[in-house]
Amino acid sequence: MTRKNEDASPRPGIALTAAQMAQLTSDIVWLVEQIVTYFEGRTEAVRAPEVHV
Repeated sequence: MTRKNEDASPRPGIALTAAQMAQLTSDIVWLVEQIVTYFEGRTEAVRAPEVHV
Protein backbone atom coordinates (compact mmCIF):
# COMPACT_ATOMS: atom_id res chain seq x y z
CA MET A 1 0.00 0.00 0.00
CA THR A 2 1.37 3.42 -0.87
CA ARG A 3 1.50 6.34 1.50
CA LYS A 4 -1.16 8.12 -0.57
CA ASN A 5 -3.59 5.22 -0.05
CA GLU A 6 -2.87 5.18 3.68
CA ASP A 7 -3.76 8.86 3.90
CA ALA A 8 -7.05 8.14 2.12
CA SER A 9 -8.08 5.45 4.62
CA PRO A 10 -11.03 6.42 6.83
CA ARG A 11 -10.11 7.15 10.43
CA PRO A 12 -12.64 7.41 13.27
CA GLY A 13 -13.09 10.99 14.38
CA ILE A 14 -12.18 12.41 10.95
CA ALA A 15 -15.04 13.26 8.56
CA LEU A 16 -15.25 11.17 5.39
CA THR A 17 -14.20 12.83 2.17
CA ALA A 18 -16.55 13.03 -0.82
CA ALA A 19 -14.52 10.28 -2.51
CA GLN A 20 -14.83 8.00 0.53
CA MET A 21 -18.60 8.61 0.72
CA ALA A 22 -18.91 7.77 -2.99
CA GLN A 23 -17.30 4.38 -2.32
CA LEU A 24 -19.79 3.36 0.39
CA THR A 25 -21.89 0.34 -0.53
CA SER A 26 -24.17 0.38 2.53
CA ASP A 27 -25.53 2.80 5.12
CA ILE A 28 -23.21 3.63 8.01
CA VAL A 29 -23.03 5.74 11.15
CA TRP A 30 -19.60 7.41 11.35
CA LEU A 31 -18.20 9.22 14.38
CA VAL A 32 -16.66 12.63 13.70
CA GLU A 33 -15.00 15.03 16.11
CA GLN A 34 -16.93 18.18 16.93
CA ILE A 35 -16.39 20.98 19.41
CA VAL A 36 -19.28 21.37 21.85
CA THR A 37 -19.78 24.61 23.80
CA TYR A 38 -21.58 24.27 27.11
CA PHE A 39 -23.91 26.96 28.42
CA GLU A 40 -21.27 28.21 30.87
CA GLY A 41 -18.84 28.73 27.97
CA ARG A 42 -16.62 25.68 28.46
CA THR A 43 -15.76 23.77 25.25
CA GLU A 44 -14.97 20.13 24.73
CA ALA A 45 -14.05 17.96 21.74
CA VAL A 46 -16.52 15.06 21.38
CA ARG A 47 -17.23 12.39 18.79
CA ALA A 48 -20.69 12.81 17.31
CA PRO A 49 -22.54 10.39 15.03
CA GLU A 50 -22.86 11.27 11.34
CA VAL A 51 -25.29 9.13 9.30
CA HIS A 52 -24.46 8.26 5.68
CA VAL A 53 -27.28 6.67 3.68
